[in-house]
Parts: sequence; structure tokens; C-alpha cells
Amino acid sequence: MKILVITQYYYPEIGAASKRLTELTQLWNQKGHDVHVYTSLPNYPQKAVYKGYENKKKIVENLEGITVYRNHAAIGGKDSKLNRIKTYLSFMINACKNANHLANDYDVVITSTGPIFSGLIGYYISKRKKIPNILEFRDITFKSLEATGYTNPIVIYLTKKLELFLSRQAKQVVTVTETYRENLVSNGIDFKKISVIPNGYAIKNNDCEIDRHGIENILRTILDEKQKNKKIIGYFGTLGISQGIEHLVDKVRNLNGYSFFIIGEGAKKVHIEKLAIHTDNVFVFDAVTQQQIECLYDKVDFNLIKILNSKAFSGTIPSKLFEIIGNNGIPIYIGPEGDAQKIICTMHSNLYHKEIDSLLKFLEQAPTTEMDFKQIQETGKRILIETYDRQQHAGLYLELMNKIK
Repeated sequence: MKILVITQYYYPEIGAASKRLTELTQLWNQKGHDVHVYTSLPNYPQKAVYKGYENKKKIVENLEGITVYRNHAAIGGKDSKLNRIKTYLSFMINACKNANHLANDYDVVITSTGPIFSGLIGYYISKRKKIPNILEFRDITFKSLEATGYTNPIVIYLTKKLELFLSRQAKQVVTVTETYRENLVSNGIDFKKISVIPNGYAIKNNDCEIDRHGIENILRTILDEKQKNKKIIGYFGTLGISQGIEHLVDKVRNLNGYSFFIIGEGAKKVHIEKLAIHTDNVFVFDAVTQQQIECLYDKVDFNLIKILNSKAFSGTIPSKLFEIIGNNGIPIYIGPEGDAQKIICTMHSNLYHKEIDSLLKFLEQAPTTEMDFKQIQETGKRILIETYDRQQHAGLYLELMNKIK
């Protein structure tokens, strides 16, 4: 098949969206399919165009057999809602303008959202070139807006109308959780046209060689803290509104016997750095490569995953959970009861907490030495292999494409 994938995020960017689409396209390519990716110049999460891509409006490159078309997006300035929307809209406009350079003989278009504006690119190209479109929801944006306390009802209403319109227009819809499918069905989308293909992990040999360039300070600081008999909690990910890591930093300063390592970028990073200045057990570092992150998971005692404790996020399964398990780390999760909580509790009930205070109380009072970490890792790996193997998901996607092409 000749497959066109539309996504705002793609390799070499880091993050859940880029990782999902990069690994799926690589697996399809390995099976002999002609895969093309329509994306933006790489800029996430540092909000600056990656080295080698500067001063270019559009690029066509070949990445291990995958043809990648990159479009310009307005980038730079403070990480704010306005600037993010500016980036999303400029990518959408440029992608639609440049669509005439794409071939007309694709068998299928896969459009991955968010942001939701990417859905409009897929809709436009699908209609213009008369190619069946699969719309993928990695998130239900209007639900996320409600959960994070967004107060403009007009924006929420319009976002909801747009997501439902794009769902109706698509030949098939894919969600990453069963809860997301239920949300769409409850809003009138036909159950039969929605498939669930979850996030996961490309299981591989995890004997990783660490590229120490750029992370020497992180490794040295971890070693220094362990020599003080400190246990290390790591948070490696987005520092945004829905994670609320700043609230944890404010409370963890008085946690004896633990140090907290934060690696990432996001809207709340500057605030977190200011809070960390007044502590001696919180360390904040800039984002590093995906490979380096995956080699750090087993260097700390616990890997924190945190999302807002809102019912709207009950169906969210952070892809970082699978990365941690796949790289022999121990996850610890703060968030709502739901899909992610069920996976975590299957591994060990003490790894799940609804709120920050519950986690801190557990760390202060419970002897973590009594936890069988080897058994936890084995249980996690079994869950990963049985249900969340990316290779299986790539096969499910191909079956879906064959049905509609």
C-alpha cells in the first residue's frame, strides 16, 4: 500500500505523539509498504527548529526508506497558548498550501490529532485527492479543555463541533483508549466506524549504550544523591498545565531520604525552576534525546507519571508508562482512577495514588524495601507483551487500512 500519514509531530522530535507515529511508520515500511509522512519542521519540545532544518520553508527527506515532507510552522517566543495556536495554525495553512506537491495515488490517508488543526489538513487532502481518510484521536481536545479548567464555553463548543464533524467525515476513526471511543459514541459517532489501537511500546533488546554527551551532569548528580543514601524519583516529560508538576515540587522539599529529578520542557518549566532554587533535593534539567531518556529509566528508583486527577482523563494511558516498563523502570502514577490506574495496580497497588499527598505519605511511612521490584518488572513486561506491543498495533492498523482502501 501507499500510505500518507499526517502528523504535526515526528522524528527527531521527542514525546508520545512523535514516538507513536515514528514507530508505526517504521514498522509499516519494514513490511514493504510505501510510507510517506506529511509533518512540520522539527521543533518540539524546545520551541526552536532543530539543527540542520533552520531557515527552510519546506524539506523533503528520506528517513530509512520513509519519505518525509516537512512544512514550515511559526515557532519561537514564550510558550503560551497564543504562540502554540500560532504554531498549529501556521502548520495547517502551509500544509494545505503545499498539498499540490503530494501525489494523488495514495491508498489511504492517516491523520493523527492533536492538535485538532491537523485533522483539517487530513480532511482537506482527503477530499481534494479523493483518498479515504482514517482520523486518529490521541486525545479528545474538548474533553481536555474541560478537565484543565478552560473557561471559555464558546471555544469548547466550537472545538467539540469540529472534532465531531471531522469524525463524521472520516472513513474510519481510531482512538487510543476505549474511553475515548465511548466519548465519541455518546456524542453521536457510529460505534462501528471507531477502532481502538492503543499506545504501546516497540519491544526490543534494551541493552542500551548510553550516549553520555549532554547528560554527564544528570548521571553525576544521580550518583552523588545515591551516595547520600537517597532514593531517586524521576519525572521525565512535559512540564505543562495538565501535569501540574509544580505542585509536587512545592511539597517534596521536605521529603526526607528522596531526591526529585525533573527532565523536560513545557509551559510551567520556568516556574518549576524558580521553586527548585529554594530546595536541596529537587534538580531540574533540560530535555534530552529519546534514547537518553530510555536509558535513564532504570537509573532512578521510581519514574513518576502524573496527570490531573479529573474524570475527563480517566481514559488516558500515558505512553510514558509503556516506555518505563519496556526499559526496566518502576513507574509510580498520580492521576484519576481509570485505564492507567488498572494497569499500574496490576503491577502493585502501592504504585498508584490519587493525589500528591497520598504519594508523599506512602514514601514517608511505607518501607519500599519490602516491594518485590523484580516481580513488578516481570508483571509489567507481561502486560506489555500481551496487550501493548507496538508491532501488534501496526498489524491491526494495516488490517484497518486494507478494509477501506
